[in-house]
Amino acid sequence: MPSSPKGLEFKSGNNLLRPGALLTVTVDHVPYSLLFLHPKSFSVPLGFGVRDDQMERALKFRNVLDKAPAAKGKANYIVLGDFNTMGMNLTHSSKDIGADEEIARLTERAVKRNMKLLSKTASHTYWPGSTSSIPAGDLDHVLAAEHLTFKDQGNGHPVLVKGWVEETTDAKRDAWRKKYSDHAMLFLEVEKVQ
Repeated sequence: MPSSPKGLEFKSGNNLLRPGALLTVTVDHVPYSLLFLHPKSFSVPLGFGVRDDQMERALKFRNVLDKAPAAKGKANYIVLGDFNTMGMNLTHSSKDIGADEEIARLTERAVKRNMKLLSKTASHTYWPGSTSSIPAGDLDHVLAAEHLTFKDQGNGHPVLVKGWVEETTDAKRDAWRKKYSDHAMLFLEVEKVQ
């Protein structure tokens, strides 16, 4: 695979973290830059802070892609993956940040970068298993450039969630998890570029 032009690599700023994988797909001579991201886990302040920084870098990366000649100032940029949006628990404090608040903050930050958080057909995408004390979570997301339009995957949601969420019992969800993954699959289709 050829290397990216200078300045088009996504850098986390920390070589001990999982890197983001940037892939550009060209369809009908139109390039789409997909950043597959799996930022830091954990709801402790260190995990939250590193994850927050990684997401900010992913959003700011849009500016770099906008400058690429093929983008013509308006990159078709999509960030997707397990964002680990689990909030932050502070020791001896009542100022915790819940998962929903972290997602709301991410949504606001995306808008400032001319991006949007796409809605999904199911909110919970992570299944820890029926015997876990951890509840199902809303960890997997898709951020996209605001000028991209996506096909409706059901009830106005552009992202279809498949996998364990379709199973009707905890036993079936556990079996799916064991065979495939504790995360559901996300499916989306770009409809048009405005």
